[in-house]
Amino acid sequence: MNKKNLFKTALLLIAALAICLGTAVFYKYLFAWLFPLYAYEYPVSETLEYYAIEPDSLLDSLSQGKKDAFVFETTTPYGPSGSRERTVNWGQTEFLAIANAFHEFILQEPVEDWTLHLMQFRVDCDNIYCGFDLGSFEYYKVMRLDGEETRLVHKFTISALDNSILSIRKELQPAIEKWESIDLDRIKIDAEGALLIAGKYGLDAARTTDANKCTIYLSVAPQSGYDGWRVSYSGAPETKFEIRIDPFRGEYSVVKPKKR
Repeated sequence: MNKKNLFKTALLLIAALAICLGTAVFYKYLFAWLFPLYAYEYPVSETLEYYAIEPDSLLDSLSQGKKDAFVFETTTPYGPSGSRERTVNWGQTEFLAIANAFHEFILQEPVEDWTLHLMQFRVDCDNIYCGFDLGSFEYYKVMRLDGEETRLVHKFTISALDNSILSIRKELQPAIEKWESIDLDRIKIDAEGALLIAGKYGLDAARTTDANKCTIYLSVAPQSGYDGWRVSYSGAPETKFEIRIDPFRGEYSVVKPKKR
């Protein structure tokens, strides 16, 4: 190969490399800035774990600072081994106390250093107004790891039925999306209050039509486009009732069924 052809080949390789690097930079940074709705963070690591709890004594154990309140399990507790019988009546306050303690136990960091991103509760219709049997929470924070802006995420589900907590930790990169947050200090209507409002304005009437063979979900998930309470009742085969409640003023809007 003569020097002229060698020079052309080198230029082509350099150009190809520049295009590849430029494309990578574009999709990693400029694309997210130009098209924020299509920005996406990729998981670079994920850890899933189960922890056993004793619902009857858990809150006392936490108040006494006992170290064995959360016990790591090597296998899933769900299925025949699960208790499937709720013996406690935890409301939002109790679930949040457990959530904060568990989060700090797993991450060994104050929960105040993280941002609450999602909060959800569940209860069977025949146990309505007696607390919740499940609570899910998701916290996140952004920090620089190995020279890359990284979003650390901790999502976990506390089940009073299965005597267990499912914990999922993720690292997402690059941290380019806009994640919303839940400000608990501003919320004036808690989960129990939202359930009462929902019951008064259609939920109680809806669930009794199916003899309470249904499940109720309450959630605050700003990332979904609504930063208030979303209360829904699901019975086979679909969601039959949904109401949205402003957590600051108590105003409500029935989403389903729509008025004719």
